[in-house]
Amino acid sequence: MTRALIPAVLMLVAFGAVALARPHLSATPTDLHLIAQVSPSDVRSVLDELKATYKEQKEVDGTTVFLVSGPRDSILIYLHRDGNAGFVTSLEATTTYSVKDKLSVSAANDWNSSNRFSRCSIDADGRPTLATDVIVGSGITRESLSASVNLFLMTAKKFEAETLAKRGL
Repeated sequence: MTRALIPAVLMLVAFGAVALARPHLSATPTDLHLIAQVSPSDVRSVLDELKATYKEQKEVDGTTVFLVSGPRDSILIYLHRDGNAGFVTSLEATTTYSVKDKLSVSAANDWNSSNRFSRCSIDADGRPTLATDVIVGSGITRESLSASVNLFLMTAKKFEAETLAKRGL
């Protein structure tokens, strides 16, 4: 019986070592800044922190949109009130690129199969669109909101370099 316990004990020791090596994973709720309902001021604050250049506007339906200057084309961040919700339930970050030639479906599929947290699609005119969504309706920490916005801005740069520039688009 003692020999049967050895693998279980080794596994517990290994998990303990991983937990000790990654103390940031043990953040307490008091270390985090919860945003119960995301507002335009929260997104404004994140964009200011990231030193992004942007304009804020309202759509006809009342949706707040941030037009963020990208290295190539503007990135749009929509604050959606999905369904009948009276508060922001999701953020959508998207950018559609003006290109000389159409992006192939194969190139979009290559991007999608090798990159997480974004998706590439092609519109009817062959223009590539990069997008991501973040669910915020149940609340989000300020740190996660900032990381999500920053990740998309960095992903757009990577997409431009690895998918568009590489193909001369």
